[in-house]
Amino acid sequence: MAIVLIAIIIILSACLIAVNENKQLNYSPDAIGSSRIIVSESVLNVTAGSSIYDNYTVRLVSGTTWGTYINYKTVNGISVSFSNSGGDPTYTGTMNIHVSGNVSPGSYIISLYATGDDPGPYTNVTVNVIAHEDYIKIVSEKTLQIKDAAGGNLSLTYNNVTLLVNVRPGTYAFINGTYHKNYNFTLVIFNDNGLIKTPAGYNNYTINFIFAFEVNGIISQNISLVNSTGSGYPVITYMKSPENWISWTYIGGMLSGKDFYPQGGSYRFIDKWTYNKTMDELVNDQFYKPVLWVVMSPVHEYVQPAVYRGFIPYISAVAVIIAILIILSTVFVYMPGYAKKSPSKINRIFYLYISMAFEFSSMVYLIIYDKFLRTAAPLHYDFLIAAFIISIALLVPVVINKYRKAFLITLGSLSILAWIGLIIDAELNLPFSSVHSSIPNYGWEYLFGFGTGAFSSFNISMGFSVFFVSIIITGIISIYISMND
Repeated sequence: MAIVLIAIIIILSACLIAVNENKQLNYSPDAIGSSRIIVSESVLNVTAGSSIYDNYTVRLVSGTTWGTYINYKTVNGISVSFSNSGGDPTYTGTMNIHVSGNVSPGSYIISLYATGDDPGPYTNVTVNVIAHEDYIKIVSEKTLQIKDAAGGNLSLTYNNVTLLVNVRPGTYAFINGTYHKNYNFTLVIFNDNGLIKTPAGYNNYTINFIFAFEVNGIISQNISLVNSTGSGYPVITYMKSPENWISWTYIGGMLSGKDFYPQGGSYRFIDKWTYNKTMDELVNDQFYKPVLWVVMSPVHEYVQPAVYRGFIPYISAVAVIIAILIILSTVFVYMPGYAKKSPSKINRIFYLYISMAFEFSSMVYLIIYDKFLRTAAPLHYDFLIAAFIISIALLVPVVINKYRKAFLITLGSLSILAWIGLIIDAELNLPFSSVHSSIPNYGWEYLFGFGTGAFSSFNISMGFSVFFVSIIITGIISIYISMND
């Protein structure tokens, strides 16, 4: 009787949460349909190493609107970012298509598709990549006049990435054996048109852009930025980019006006950047030569996380807690067959029911509401469903006191293994998902970030945290009871 009541209350509680969230999102519980992606231009021409824009519309074809997300598939070296990656169709946006300079001339297909609760078929966009020139061009630059070695700051933004450099006070330019306290310091950014390839062994990286320092309009390793004693005095460089971006120092080549001819140059070493989590930026304190730095990022197919618009997480969190309290109260009232046993045994089995009530509630919540896990990590989602079914199956013999010891040992062992598996999942960045290895620390941020990062939310992290704590408690109590009952 108790297990039936528990199941009923869990389902009713989940429905209450669904009603609450649907009010927040203005969604309907039966809103399942299909959508279609329409683009302004189905054929685009772009030079290798540059970007082009295209408008798109995610239009509802059938059913009722629900959360729907746009994604893409294409070849390495071509990436797409969306101004509006998800919402209730119909909605519109602009996509930025960037073609790396490593992409050979030819025609390539970008397949756009919709995921979520209104999925849609592929919409193909043809990108004709045109050959590039034999030089790279300056696409952005700023100059700082240094007087009396006073230093100063410069910043440039290119493709939504901001570079900021700090020429510290007391920085001299050492040119042809002479110290200069008055000089022009320039920060420049070049386009990537494929002349400079990625280093050997870095085929899984794509070049994003190239930047350099100029001193009096010259790029050369023979010039140094030094302090008053002649020691190298690096310019502090800040890059607002993802943590997994890297750069290599490239030495050689020749600057001619606004064009740089890299022929004869080569990579020398990978640069050391430090990630500042507080400011969400990479920092380098070793650049003191006016040379080139080639900025790269890992190649991956990026899947937009399911971010719910207009979501108020605390209301759903309270609903979950209330549901758990209702379940625990019911378990306490209808606890079968233990009233005549010793108080210690009553407490032990009651604590097991408490932990499993929290465990069931968190699993039901995640199964219903973690749409990203369902679409981007289906194996993880299937494991969650399997864990829920197995837990109920193992709990039934415990409740009816049938072969209880064997089932308690099994329940405890599987719970502990699942707890360990959750830690491994977080550390390995959800290894069976489509975002595996694409974002550093993604697993920990997604599962336990509580909305502090771009890929986490309060509700989902709360669900996983409740599951994480309750399942290890279930494991420990189950094995303890089996050994002492």
